Amino acid sequence: MLKPRPKTVTPAARAGFTLIELLVVIAIIAVLIALLLPAVQAAREAARRAQCINNHKQIGLACMNYESSNGCLPPGASESMIYDTSGVPNGLSSSHSYLVAILPYLEGTALWNSINTSLHINTCFNSTIQNVGNSWMWCPSDPLVSQSLDTYGPGDFSGWCPGQHVFMRFSSYPGCAGLWQAVPYSANLNSTGSAASLLQNQISNQFGIIIQFQKVTIASITDGTSNTIMTGEFAYGKMNQADLICWHWWTSANYGDTMFIAQFGINPVLKNVDDGYMFPISASSFHPGGANFGFADGSVKFIKSSVASWSPPSGSFPAPIVGTGPGGQPPYSVVGRVALPTYQALTTRAGGEVVTSDGY
Repeated sequence: MLKPRPKTVTPAARAGFTLIELLVVIAIIAVLIALLLPAVQAAREAARRAQCINNHKQIGLACMNYESSNGCLPPGASESMIYDTSGVPNGLSSSHSYLVAILPYLEGTALWNSINTSLHINTCFNSTIQNVGNSWMWCPSDPLVSQSLDTYGPGDFSGWCPGQHVFMRFSSYPGCAGLWQAVPYSANLNSTGSAASLLQNQISNQFGIIIQFQKVTIASITDGTSNTIMTGEFAYGKMNQADLICWHWWTSANYGDTMFIAQFGINPVLKNVDDGYMFPISASSFHPGGANFGFADGSVKFIKSSVASWSPPSGSFPAPIVGTGPGGQPPYSVVGRVALPTYQALTTRAGGEVVTSDGY
């Protein structure tokens, strides 16, 4: 008896995917990835924003500990002696920033002890600390702020330490100096006569918390600590490439380095190739829609860029605010009474404005 021959399977009869089916599967996977990617990015940004809030809280707590020890909040600029090229004392001027002042309260005692506070921070004697950085200085959403740049190269800032390559670090967290630049960075505190009177007027014309040469106490924040901004944010990486070496130095007590002003709104639009003054000195961030701000009560709040704010062009304000410098430029003064928008009201410590939480 003959056995039946087994059936053979030809290649054409094997099960498998056609090219069309494979392309459809790939397309479906691509669509799913496209739908999932924004959610992943949003989750990552939420984590970065949470870390940024934590940095604000660390700095705010350090400022409060400074106040407990010294009876006032850290100044935006401390006083140090400056010298001419021959080594002769040339008067007291603004020196190290509030971030330097609070180092002992941020586990930075060793670094603080390495600073000669009797000398200006931008001298060869203090150049070793310029390139020291720490994660609490940097917003994790900013891709460039943690970099180190040579001040001897582009920008040519080598004059304060001739012939040496001094590398600088930067910071995301400036103190709130108030409405505008009031005191010139090069102010000589040893000035006399009319120059001294003008300087004292400029010093008293500062309405923020982290300000130059003036002791701000908790009691002097009459607008309420929960309604007064103490720290803000800088979006260092958003600046033009040429400006990166010039601004946001963590040790420098200068407007646009470790102090911001409310002359312009949050995240002002970059309009020029070299934005010069407006953007680097204003509060800004990489967080979508606004920026984080630390308040004098220790809280951290996110304020939208759309908050009520004036938007004057450079060097111009609504009356009765006038420029008292050359050509109406800073510093500025208020003549009479000014009704401030919400954002500007939050940056002043004793303006008497009533700001409710639903205003921002």
